[in-house]
Amino acid sequence: MGTPHYMAPEQVERPLTVDHRADIYSLGVVLYEMLTGDLPLGKFSPPSRKVQVDVRFDEVVLRALENDPARRYQQASEVKSRVETIAGTPAPAPTTGAAEAPARPEKHYRHWAGIPVVVVRDGEAEVSWNGLMTAVMLGVGVVLLGLLLVSSITGQTLAGGKTLTVGLMAAAWIIVFGVRRLLRQEDPPAGLPRTPQGTVILA
Repeated sequence: MGTPHYMAPEQVERPLTVDHRADIYSLGVVLYEMLTGDLPLGKFSPPSRKVQVDVRFDEVVLRALENDPARRYQQASEVKSRVETIAGTPAPAPTTGAAEAPARPEKHYRHWAGIPVVVVRDGEAEVSWNGLMTAVMLGVGVVLLGLLLVSSITGQTLAGGKTLTVGLMAAAWIIVFGVRRLLRQEDPPAGLPRTPQGTVILA
């Protein structure tokens, strides 16, 4: 299906209706990562708010990262033309006396099986629904793979719907239990270094 952090929202929510515009979303993720060194997870700042870069790139990146495919660039050639135009013309002079935008609350993520399923802002933890959907899909896939593996080793078909239902319920319980533990987890002291994804570096 794709690498979770680079997948368009519709690849998770409506996988049967995906078209080439999902690739344009992925291109937006790559552009954002190239400009800032971070992935655009949760509520993210425009590139020019994180690093010193031509503010005109904000429009290109944010439009490519629109959740609604109809609001994105419809062809990759449009992204190419816009980037070439920006690169070929001088950046606008910064406006003087403009009020600085208020600082956004610091946020970081708590991971389940390497997937960011809980986002923490100003000490308040909440579920990241994109991450949770990815975790559920991963859990279901692992259960189905395990059932197929057991079936191939034993040479017998498993007991139909009952085995599948029990396996999926077990996967759901594990995921929900893990997310609940992450929501209750205490954060380490402030000031510790973190990775761009928000993971604390203890060593």
